[in-house]
Amino acid sequence: MPDVFRARTDRRRRVRLGPDQGNDSRPPCTKRPPGSAAGRRGDPGTLSRRMDLDWQKFVPMLAAYLVSLSWHESAHAWTAWRLGDPTGKALGRISLNPLRHIDPIGTIVVPLVLWMTAGVMFGWAKPVPYNPYALRNPALGSAMVAGAGPVSNFLLAVVAALALAFLHHSGAARFELGLLFLYSTLLVNVWLGVFNLIPLPPLDGGTVVGGLLPRRLAYAWERNQMVLYLVLVLVMVSGAHRPFVSAVSKAIIDPLLRLAGVAA
Repeated sequence: MPDVFRARTDRRRRVRLGPDQGNDSRPPCTKRPPGSAAGRRGDPGTLSRRMDLDWQKFVPMLAAYLVSLSWHESAHAWTAWRLGDPTGKALGRISLNPLRHIDPIGTIVVPLVLWMTAGVMFGWAKPVPYNPYALRNPALGSAMVAGAGPVSNFLLAVVAALALAFLHHSGAARFELGLLFLYSTLLVNVWLGVFNLIPLPPLDGGTVVGGLLPRRLAYAWERNQMVLYLVLVLVMVSGAHRPFVSAVSKAIIDPLLRLAGVAA
């Protein structure tokens, strides 16, 4: 499933998550000086230096991203299996092994290219197939299978916040890559969960809506899937989803950061 994560890098100062952090809510990473992202014309070393800086952040963030996608897709497959459909389980999709869920283009190529060119992580995993008619209640079951992905992301974000809180309060917060991995896991999972709850197909939110509508409206919702797909494309291209995703994500992330011992 798609997701966006923007890295913040700046070489001017290094922030560590520890007892002496105070009220600084920035992640334990370096930040790029203003204006350095675009580089300077005529300086052939700028892109190389920028890529070196990005790779220092890319590894833990990609790791968090792969874990989050695997967790999300596993939740879909596990819920479908518990509700009566073994399709995902038979395909080995109830697994935290990223190799079971990777889409070579959407999970590797697109995030890598966007990270190296724009500092943005965006991509998707292979969707988990399921047979709604094998579920004990096809309509409600479909909504539950779809909703399991975002719910699992919110739960994993809480786990990451608790892990950060433990490291912060125990004074053990010294391994910067590990801290960045946990911080990224928190943010990525909140963004994944909120983004996928946009109530338009093929996102999980669209399936949840279709499963909860009365039968007649559900049929109309199903018949107009292509139109709804186009609406989603327009929403994405226009950026109309950003205020919703940003506001809801902030409302979730801020208390989690406070729980983790990082000022929001």
